[in-house]
Amino acid sequence: MFSAKHEFSDEWHRFLHPTAEAKDQRLRLEVSPERFPFRFRGREIKVTDVDVFFLVNDERTVPSSGPPKTYRQAYAEGTPLKVLVTPAGGDPNVDEGKEVDLPPDAALNDRAHGTKKYQREEDQSGEDLGSWVLRVREADIPTALRLPPNGSGNRHLNPDAIEDVLVLCRCSAK
Repeated sequence: MFSAKHEFSDEWHRFLHPTAEAKDQRLRLEVSPERFPFRFRGREIKVTDVDVFFLVNDERTVPSSGPPKTYRQAYAEGTPLKVLVTPAGGDPNVDEGKEVDLPPDAALNDRAHGTKKYQREEDQSGEDLGSWVLRVREADIPTALRLPPNGSGNRHLNPDAIEDVLVLCRCSAK
């Protein structure tokens, strides 16, 4: 499991603070063999599933005129966030087949969670390591997690609303 905030801190900052002109937000994760258990070293690693967890803040309150709610409470009542997951070697500008819905998961105290499965042919070679990209499109940001429009008219994720993004890679190794 990787913590974007702690293990990819530069990318984490860029993800939460995109340029005003950016229509979407991208979190680039350099997934190398060193990030996996030692027993996988020197073996070919194949990613079979990726679980994405957005840790929505449960301490800060959403600015609103209604009754006070934390960001997580407001998120649990609204539309789920969608994230596009691009594996290493993929084109992060192509959307097809990459969407992962992150609904609040009651088993995880309403944390946003979704899974992307990867089907592979037995004879398909190559490792799944390298640069993975998580992308959030402006249109897919729920109201509870969105900043007001900036000077360019774009809406981005509110950095106060997101504590961290965790990525869990399930894999096999030969």
